[in-house]
Amino acid sequence: MTFSVKKRTDGQWYFTVVASNYQTLAHSEGYTSKQSAVNAADVIRREAGGGTIVEG
Repeated sequence: MTFSVKKRTDGQWYFTVVASNYQTLAHSEGYTSKQSAVNAADVIRREAGGGTIVEG
């Protein structure tokens, strides 16, 4: 699983969860800072049992 952190056009940060078959499984709400989005993705990554966070 990959957690991809990106910035939206409105300036908020979000992450998507992508499976190994490249299918998007979920996307997050918007966060005001990149670090908040990374932290949220990390919590889910740990609870899910692993994955990689990619910052964009």
